[in-house]
Amino acid sequence: MKIDYQKCKSCRICVNVCPSKILAVNENKQTYFKEERKHICLECGHCMAVCSTQAITINSMTYENDFELLPENTINYSQFYDFLKTRRSVREFRNKPVEKEKLQQIIESIYTAPFGAKNDEILISVITDKEIIEKSLPLMSKFYDDLKKWFKNPIIRHFIKKQEGIETFNTIKNHLMPMVNLNHYNLKNYNAITRNAPAIFIFHAKPEAEEHTEDAHICNTIAMLSAHSAGLGATIIGLIGPAVNKFTELKKLFKIPEKNKVITSLIVGYPKFKYLYSVKRHRQKVLWV
Repeated sequence: MKIDYQKCKSCRICVNVCPSKILAVNENKQTYFKEERKHICLECGHCMAVCSTQAITINSMTYENDFELLPENTINYSQFYDFLKTRRSVREFRNKPVEKEKLQQIIESIYTAPFGAKNDEILISVITDKEIIEKSLPLMSKFYDDLKKWFKNPIIRHFIKKQEGIETFNTIKNHLMPMVNLNHYNLKNYNAITRNAPAIFIFHAKPEAEEHTEDAHICNTIAMLSAHSAGLGATIIGLIGPAVNKFTELKKLFKIPEKNKVITSLIVGYPKFKYLYSVKRHRQKVLWV
C-alpha cells in the first residue's frame, strides 16, 4: 500500500471513504496508511476509486487492470422498477441452447457483486452439456426419493432439524415434502428439477470460506437479473445443491471440487412462453422506526 505524494492533492476524501479507517493524516498533513490497520484492508477499492489523480496503490490492484471510469448514463428508478416487474421465474424453456457469449455476459455481471469478506470465495460452474445434465438427473431424483423415506423416520427427521436448522427444516417440511410425497421429482412424470434448462449455474465454495453463503445468494440474484436483461429466462433453484452435496458422483460429473459445498443454483434458457401481466405482491411488512 502506498501513496504517490507527487500526485496526491491532499483532498483527504480517501481518508473519509475508507470503511476500515486505514488511512489518516500525519503531522505534516500528508495522507498515509496506518501500519497497525493495514491487515484489515478489505481491498474494496474505495480509496482508489475516489482518487482523481490516481495517487493510491492497494496491494496488487492497479488502475489499468482493476478500474474503469463509471458510465455516465444509467437508469432511473422508474426504469429499474419496470425492469423488475417484467421479470418472471421461468421454468419452461425452448429447445434452444444459450449462446456462450450471453452466458459470459452473465458471468461478467456477477463480477460487480458486493462481497462480505473476500471477493473471490465463490466458484461458479456453468453446465451446458446436455448429456451431463441428463446423467445427473437420476441421482438427483434418487435423492428426493430417499428424502421421502428419511423424513418418515423420526430419528432421522430430528437429525435433519438439528443439522440444517429450523429455517431449512420448516422449508423442507412445509414446502418441499408435499411435492416429494406426490413424486413431483420422479423423472417418470416430468423433469421438475432442472426443468430441461439448457444451462445451469452452480455456485459453490469451501465450507470454511468467509461469508460464502450470503455472497453466493447475492451473486445468484445478480445472475438471474442479468439473464433477464439478455432476453433469457431464469429461476433460482434450491433442488440441485442438496443432491450434489450428498453424492460425490454428481460433484465429479459437474467437476466441482469434492470439498466444496453447493450453496445455490440457477437454471437459464430461452423462455417458452411470454407473460402478459406482472403480479402485484405486497408481502413484506415494513416497520418504520
